[in-house]
Amino acid sequence: MRIFIGVEVCDDELKKALLSWQHNAEPFLGERWRMTAPYNFHLTLRFLGQMEASQVENIIKNLPGWVFGCKTLTVRSKGLKLLPSDEKVRVVTLAFENSSALQDLAEKVNAGLMSLGFDAPDLPFLPHITLVRHKGKPLREFDMGGVQWHEDNSVDLAVKTVTVFSSESSLNGVVYRPLFSINF
Repeated sequence: MRIFIGVEVCDDELKKALLSWQHNAEPFLGERWRMTAPYNFHLTLRFLGQMEASQVENIIKNLPGWVFGCKTLTVRSKGLKLLPSDEKVRVVTLAFENSSALQDLAEKVNAGLMSLGFDAPDLPFLPHITLVRHKGKPLREFDMGGVQWHEDNSVDLAVKTVTVFSSESSLNGVVYRPLFSINF
């Protein structure tokens, strides 16, 4: 199973804003771009990749203790971010503020994973929601004209649940299936 731990986007207003951006951006993107389906919107706290069922069970068993004491928090969007970089674009995301409370949550999850023998994360934590992915080679040039996220469209993400997801391939693309969630 391919596994990650994240925050599911459950708020309908936030989903509407994300879908509105996708709808407005679609005419400016080529056919090699794939929109993230609304049922897949999430903010990743830690991507783990392929793992055995026993490892997943161990994570699920321990996750409540890792996030114990965390409180519901809200983070504000900052605007679009191109990943992995502006010079090599594969993904357009909506970035969010990395508040100390959100950073603390990600650090608690990572510390818990490391206590189970997982390596430290390869990359620094960058809170974002993926809006669209490019299929094929990364783009060396990407014109943001027509696809900007306007500052007056700032949105909030309520973080009140942490979920263990599996990433599963289907005929209609990838589906992120919640395996276990813990509320604060």
